[in-house]
Amino acid sequence: MNTKTNQTITKPIILIVEDNRYFIDKMKKAFQKDLDLSQNYELEIIGDTKRAQEYFDEHNEKIKLLYLDYMVPGNPLGTTAGLLEKIKSSSYTGPIIAISSFMNKQLMKLGCDAEIEKESAIEDASKRLKKSP
Repeated sequence: MNTKTNQTITKPIILIVEDNRYFIDKMKKAFQKDLDLSQNYELEIIGDTKRAQEYFDEHNEKIKLLYLDYMVPGNPLGTTAGLLEKIKSSSYTGPIIAISSFMNKQLMKLGCDAEIEKESAIEDASKRLKKSP
């Protein structure tokens, strides 16, 4: 897993914007267990909307899947609504999936393509990426 944003990334990226340590640990473990994903993709989990925006701006072309929690610190509102708006107005064409425990409906209204349970993010990524070319 890439943890340094200044590192050259050669693999496609799965970006998860999530700040809950419990779910971050579960996602990292699930990613490591899925050999196909871990060998062919980078997993980047960022728990701050400002850092997520900076990372997205730098690596937009390599991001294959994007998962967003709603309540994530890093801006005055403490949500990913502004980040989602910026992503939707960018050249990014991949899926944006809502993984918020309570606010998926809000993220869907703001433009996410799908919603799933947080616990299923890595399993969902595996299924989606096996279908894609």
